[in-house]
Amino acid sequence: MTDPLRPKPIPANARCAICEAPMPVADLLLQKAAPYVVCRQFDCQRLIQQLPRMNTPQFNALLAFHRRQLAERREREQARQHHQQQVEANEAADNQALLEAFVAQHPDLPAPPDIMPLPKGINTLTPVSPERRTRFLQHLEQALAEATACANVNELPQDQHFVAHERRVKQDALLASLPRLQSLSDQLCTLCQGGCCSEGADHAYLSAVSLRRQLDADPALTAATLAQQYRDHIPAAAMDNACLFQTESGCNLPRALRSDVCNHFYCTPLQQLQQQWQREPPQRLLVIQRNNTWWNRYDCDEKNPLVGTMLIPVVQE
Repeated sequence: MTDPLRPKPIPANARCAICEAPMPVADLLLQKAAPYVVCRQFDCQRLIQQLPRMNTPQFNALLAFHRRQLAERREREQARQHHQQQVEANEAADNQALLEAFVAQHPDLPAPPDIMPLPKGINTLTPVSPERRTRFLQHLEQALAEATACANVNELPQDQHFVAHERRVKQDALLASLPRLQSLSDQLCTLCQGGCCSEGADHAYLSAVSLRRQLDADPALTAATLAQQYRDHIPAAAMDNACLFQTESGCNLPRALRSDVCNHFYCTPLQQLQQQWQREPPQRLLVIQRNNTWWNRYDCDEKNPLVGTMLIPVVQE
């Protein structure tokens, strides 16, 4: 059996000796003097670092085990993607049939409306337990400790919470320039009733970044005062298995206290509407709402139940 790590010339179409993925050109340039070709993925680098401590049979056995794990992982991912594509295709076909039936029932429409699929928020309201409150306050305390350990937000890691602020600023500017699009987006979010909020759990997507931004924006604001503001907004009852601040009337937090992740997020259909609007606003929308939230719409094998349809005229500016 040929040892995949034996020194040899590096071809342009080389693959990683560990994960067998195609090697990016940048990685190849970094390894011209190397006796083997390994990509910069963390798992591959960690595995190759064990080579000096093993003999060839031991390493080959470990390599074969690692490749089996990767193959199983890829297979699961492919199955997941296939399932999602099938769900989306079935819903798209069902939505088209609903649109055609609606148009047939309303022959006076000058043109068919655009389809606007929407998820639906959880509507099981339960009292907030002491345990939920404690979990949130522990998360808040930890995030505040991280936020106050640095001088400003730029010292924190530039993760999803960091970049969400930049996206929010651009999105706010777009919606401010298109008031009708803003009001329509708000109307659709109200119809949805928090279908994108269900993953907020007991953290509400609050992070050191979002808290530090608030402290940076107001030098007079202290961590203790900010923590108290969040405590004051914990509702007596919230949606079960959803965000702690999700109530029957919407988010219990004022927009200034919500995370940038929450403030900038729109589901894909709404994002597509906002992009389309900049080219050519639709004349009217046929809202097709289904029962699952934005995050669990792929979880069940059964058909995502239809909640209802609604025609929304769009008044162009």
